[in-house]
Amino acid sequence: MIDRSITDVEFGRDYLGGKKAKTARRRILADGIPYQRDRGHFLIKQSVADAWRESRTQTPNAPNLKAMLKKISDDVLKKRAS
Repeated sequence: MIDRSITDVEFGRDYLGGKKAKTARRRILADGIPYQRDRGHFLIKQSVADAWRESRTQTPNAPNLKAMLKKISDDVLKKRAS
């Protein structure tokens, strides 16, 4: 399986929400993403870009019953206190 490289333009468009190449280069340098230069473009392996996105993505915790009851009781106590 071949790990394809993407350019800084594609990285900005696909991973940074449509940002330009200059912004993508700044993000690559700031986050220390490994890259290679080729004819003025930064090339990044797609697997590295995917791993970078996964490390920046946070999945919210699903509320469980205990957390929901605590929130309700805190709200009720706050109303009673005021």
